[in-house]
Amino acid sequence: MERIITTRVECYVESENILDIEQEGFRHFRSTTNALLNLTQSILDGFNLDNFTLAVLIDFEKAYDSVWREGLLVKLHQYGIKGKIWKWIQAFLNERYSKWRININTNKTEYCIFSRNKKHPGTVHLVLGNQPVKYNPNPKLLGVTLDEKLTFSEHINIIEKKLENHSEY
Repeated sequence: MERIITTRVECYVESENILDIEQEGFRHFRSTTNALLNLTQSILDGFNLDNFTLAVLIDFEKAYDSVWREGLLVKLHQYGIKGKIWKWIQAFLNERYSKWRININTNKTEYCIFSRNKKHPGTVHLVLGNQPVKYNPNPKLLGVTLDEKLTFSEHINIIEKKLENHSEY
């Protein structure tokens, strides 16, 4: 039954263009890879204009366990999901424990400044929740290790090391 409801809601949400155009995860024919490609394209666009790009990678703790159920039900109703499907979703959500609170893991939150020119601003002082955000010249995003010049050299080095270690077996 879950699969049937999910399929119907997904079709409705897509046909009515309810989701933000930049929402990539959990959609048919899209993936988080698209988000990574969009980020790298934005960085490259900045390079072409001799600009730098400051990216803050925020780690949300248990983001998927933090849905505000009542708010979700109100939104679904506002977007036209009503009747038996809405009641089924309500019953489904009531059977699951959920807490409505999103925590930011400041220990895993970091930033990087991407630049190909000499006008690199250096590190900046960023604070999130009274905690300084640490600078990482090689942040890892969706399994890909990036670098300030977007050469992917650090990612390639990591893959090569993994292959070397694997071939030893």
